[in-house]
Amino acid sequence: MEHMLYKCTFYAEPQWELLAEAISYLAKKFNSEAANLHVTYQNIIYNTEVRNIGMSIKDKNDRIVIGMVIHKLRRKIYLFQSTDDTNIDAEIPLIRRTAHILSVFKQLTSYLSYISKIKWETAITNLQYMSEYLENKVSWETMFSPFGPSSHLPMTIH
Repeated sequence: MEHMLYKCTFYAEPQWELLAEAISYLAKKFNSEAANLHVTYQNIIYNTEVRNIGMSIKDKNDRIVIGMVIHKLRRKIYLFQSTDDTNIDAEIPLIRRTAHILSVFKQLTSYLSYISKIKWETAITNLQYMSEYLENKVSWETMFSPFGPSSHLPMTIH
């Protein structure tokens, strides 16, 4: 179970690193001197708050939504790995991993809008901000790789 949720070097571990990147990007929006944040196994398994997130993101609702993102992504990772018939023996491309995180952001945005768009307005905006960051990251990588994102194929110049 632990391997599936956070130790898998081909899928779970890169997912958490990518999410931590997006959260760090959001934290730096509020505090330009914020350190890079990391999603640890305590956050994943025990639903604890990301360490030092309160120093950068002051709004409690925003921090709650980060916890919700971690919870939903954990569920998505579990479902992906438990329903996938093939063994994952190669790194999943960045575009696919990003799509999984973006779908979590989209689900939460819809859910929060349904509950109370006014109460969760800043959290929804921050989810969109992190979505834009991840979309830009994918397009940046795609722009410089002729074989697609996270390609490990050699680049030939003719």
